Amino acid sequence: MKKKTPTWLTSAFIFIDLYEKISVASRRYSIINQNYRDYKRIWQWFDERTLQWYNYSE
Repeated sequence: MKKKTPTWLTSAFIFIDLYEKISVASRRYSIINQNYRDYKRIWQWFDERTLQWYNYSE
């Protein structure tokens, strides 16, 4: 007699895998936020004639 795998087992494994992926992603996101908390973006534009980057004036 062949044993049959329960149908709910596949759903449980998919749920566990999804939970693990979300926990890893949230951990990585929090590390990035901690490292770049005080980082301030400086927007720039590129002038093709002079081949240089310039900051936008505020």
